[in-house]
Amino acid sequence: MNTDEIIELSGKLLEPKNQKKIAKITMTASLATLCITAFSGSKAARTIHIAAGVTLVGAALWHATLYGDNSVTRASKRALKAVKEIEAADK
Repeated sequence: MNTDEIIELSGKLLEPKNQKKIAKITMTASLATLCITAFSGSKAARTIHIAAGVTLVGAALWHATLYGDNSVTRASKRALKAVKEIEAADK
């Protein structure tokens, strides 16, 4: 691989559409790892499980930021509104 090909590839990776795909693939892989390691009792599996959980949270935050600042704010406001509605219904 020469320098021009590397620069072209890195430019494609920086496009928002490709970053969203990479974030989704990362979330899928880390969730699959979480599911697989959840049933193993070994110390190595526990360490991998924790690392996969941290990776999932990081990828989810990265993915959310790719849709703009307002998407995260809107989602948190909707969640807060839903919690308040549930609390009001319980009273």
